[in-house]
Amino acid sequence: MEKAIVLGATGAMGYALVHRLQSSGVKTYAYCRHLNRAKELFGDLNHVEVIEGDVRDTIRLEQAMKEVDITFVSLNIPYQKWSRELLPLFEEVFKVAFATKTKVAVVDNIYSYKTNEQLITEDTPREPETNKGKLRKELYLNMQAWMKKGLSIVIAHFPDFYGPHADNTMLQQTIQTALAGKRPLYLGPMNKKREFIYTFDGADALITLAMDETAYQQSWNIPGTKPENGQEIISILQRLTGNTKKPFVVRKPMIRFLGFFSPFMRELTEMMDLTENPVFLDGTKYEQAFVPRVSTSFDEGLRQVIKQMQKPT
Repeated sequence: MEKAIVLGATGAMGYALVHRLQSSGVKTYAYCRHLNRAKELFGDLNHVEVIEGDVRDTIRLEQAMKEVDITFVSLNIPYQKWSRELLPLFEEVFKVAFATKTKVAVVDNIYSYKTNEQLITEDTPREPETNKGKLRKELYLNMQAWMKKGLSIVIAHFPDFYGPHADNTMLQQTIQTALAGKRPLYLGPMNKKREFIYTFDGADALITLAMDETAYQQSWNIPGTKPENGQEIISILQRLTGNTKKPFVVRKPMIRFLGFFSPFMRELTEMMDLTENPVFLDGTKYEQAFVPRVSTSFDEGLRQVIKQMQKPT
């Protein structure tokens, strides 16, 4: 891989992908809608070129994608826009990739699985109960259809993200409020173990997959560190920040109430099921096919996020 493009470059995983690709010497195009934000994040990186563009702009997208070997798709679409935009935006990417003969590496989540605290393998049936889960299943089926047409796609399933500049994630809200000296805001029950992945670990795994021809036309699970419950996470944050205030726990009924006033909170309500009945990824397939991954500990990952957040802007 000599050249790559990251769609959704300023998002949580997109940011990590851009950094990891350029540090490997890959000429990397950061494709995003907000030019100033991208320049702020990537302006000091040697092998990165920022491209301002919208996925909906087929001509612009094709011009960018025809220059690269692999397209990394890490699109960030607000929950409240999923029903209208999720499938059409991905379809546009696949059409352009097919036309330009570009391989595609897709960042996917766990929403299309049933929330019943199960251990998920790549062969686990997709039985989504939420509207967003059903959309992700439809997207998965669409990717399979494109594979049959001859488009090279590799799909990586990740648990919830956290990491530097992973601003719109559940755990980031906890870190931010703890660092601000407030009561740490924690979404979901404190006693439930949940799985999170440090974004740079996820980026490393997806790049490994994208660079291996045998990984394409398949799905791969990329687990995070060992699952931790809310109290364990808060305990680490207390040690790192010195903030020992009692956490403010937000459960589904409160999110549902806030949904009367906020479209985002209204859409977040159904996703709270994953905090109450979490699922976990089985990474056996990846571990058997590739060198075992280096997994950043929660302690070190949170330390790196706090370090980034404390940098002067």
